[in-house]
Amino acid sequence: MFQQDLTPMIKSNLAFLDSFKPTDIRYKRDDLIRLYWQYHPRFRSIKISSPLNGRLLDVGGGSGGMSFWKEYLFPFRTDLKMSVIDLQKGEFFDRYEKYAILNLDTDELPFEPESFDCIILSHLIEHVQDWKLLIRKINKVLCKNGVIYIETPSKHTVDLPSKTVYVNKGLPCTTINFYDDNTHVATTDLDEAAAYANSLTLITLEKGYVRNVHFEDLLLSYGYKHNDMEASQYGLWSKLLFSSYLILQKM
Repeated sequence: MFQQDLTPMIKSNLAFLDSFKPTDIRYKRDDLIRLYWQYHPRFRSIKISSPLNGRLLDVGGGSGGMSFWKEYLFPFRTDLKMSVIDLQKGEFFDRYEKYAILNLDTDELPFEPESFDCIILSHLIEHVQDWKLLIRKINKVLCKNGVIYIETPSKHTVDLPSKTVYVNKGLPCTTINFYDDNTHVATTDLDEAAAYANSLTLITLEKGYVRNVHFEDLLLSYGYKHNDMEASQYGLWSKLLFSSYLILQKM
């Protein structure tokens, strides 16, 4: 999938955004946000990739907001035992069973081998110096049949317009071009990442682009009409296939 030429689709969607006009919105804001996440592969992975009382590791957890997803939308996963690691302690890290502060480029993970049933790397792999080393590290602490979810900016994001283009059009956002975030190091070819993971006895279950065609225009319209950054950002990311994802399972 990632080797396909997306140029015609991206050009078409960029042209759509250049002449964007908001449409009528028949959903409340909370319903739009809920429906965006309900069908998101990251949210789906967290909800269904771990067994009952499963152990989940949030790598690069930021604020720690993922901890709230246990009780957000059905199925409720209050049984999950979640741990988190990052460079600094996030606001909600105390909601996790365990947390560790470390540098993924230089430090080893402070967990026993085969400690986790599911490991989430959400918009993290583009921040490290050596993604192969990172995959080796997390593979060590992943149990047999465990799942790794990787999500990262797509390769073509280096060629997308800057966020300022859309802010000036009345669509508030934080990141559209890969380099809008100055902490990004480099994009990662997820086909290459999958091939490397396969050599470590990890099989590819699923890969693709994160897109919600049905709701993206409604999110854009809501963001435009209400100056709502979250709604607008989600709509832009979906329309421009900003994120790619890869789901791996350990044999």
